[in-house]
Amino acid sequence: MERLSRMNARRQLAIETFLFRAVFDTNVIIAALKSKNPNSPIIELLQRWRQEEFTLIYCDDLRAEYQEKFIDRSIDTPVWMLF
Repeated sequence: MERLSRMNARRQLAIETFLFRAVFDTNVIIAALKSKNPNSPIIELLQRWRQEEFTLIYCDDLRAEYQEKFIDRSIDTPVWMLF
C-alpha cells in the first residue's frame, strides 16, 4: 500500500512539473480588471490561471507593485483577492 502511495506521489509530481509557469506584468493584471470585453485575450489569461492551467509566479515586491498601481488607478479589487 505504501508503495502505491509513493508511486502516486511521483506521478503527481511529474504532472506538476510539466505545468506552465507565468509572471504577469502589472499592466496585464490592470488591463484584465478594467476590460469590459468578455472575449478579451487578457481576461482569458486570468480565467485560465484560475482554472489552474498554469502556475502564476510572483513575489512580495510584485504584489506590492500591483497594489500600488491599483490605488493609482482607483481599482477597488484588493490584490490579495487575485492570489
